[in-house]
Amino acid sequence: FVFDLDNCVWDPEMYQLYGGSPFKYDAATNTCVDKRGERVRLLGDVPRIWQEIASDPKFAGSKLAIASCCDEPQWAVELLNMFRLPDGRTMMEVVDHREIHYGGKRAHHQQISKALGV
Repeated sequence: FVFDLDNCVWDPEMYQLYGGSPFKYDAATNTCVDKRGERVRLLGDVPRIWQEIASDPKFAGSKLAIASCCDEPQWAVELLNMFRLPDGRTMMEVVDHREIHYGGKRAHHQQISKALGV
């Protein structure tokens, strides 16, 4: 499973944030707030879906990867280490590989494929 981040996993997109890092995590809402007070939220059922991919036996052997061209890769990594799944793990804990940098999706997918042997 390969996920993009901006507008697929969370909103707003990194380029839309004017405050940026450091982020503060709000456990009550599973959201993060940048240094200027702008809230970053997960979209839909993403936390539940990621947990299911990582934990459900029907997905045994599956890998979860990120292919993102987001403008601020270090912010993305910071957020992935803060956002939580329903079981309490961070999102980063269930990611098998990440390609978060400028470049095209084709190159990202090739790098993921090579790294994970799929």
